[in-house]
Amino acid sequence: MTLRDHARIESVMHRGVSTALVAHVGEQGAAQASDVFTLPPCPQIGITMERIRNPISSKDALLGYVWLIGSDGPASERAVELLREVATQAALSCTATTLPARSPSW
Repeated sequence: MTLRDHARIESVMHRGVSTALVAHVGEQGAAQASDVFTLPPCPQIGITMERIRNPISSKDALLGYVWLIGSDGPASERAVELLREVATQAALSCTATTLPARSPSW
């Protein structure tokens, strides 16, 4: 049996999330988390799979989040390590003032 995560489908289709989802994330303490944070399922609002997220931040400024959806079950330690690395690289990319010139690939 395949679970459908309606919150995920709705966020993709409508390019946003419901106020109920925002409230659930807030109630779980996500805003205070500075490292990997697990959001448990909440079928009442369409979250049928666990989510793991890591903040993307630079100089104490929150820039966004990187999310993993636990469609294959709980995340492995390696997946959590990679999540942290992706968040770090995203923060570096977002805060870079200049990018190096790229030479043509031909």
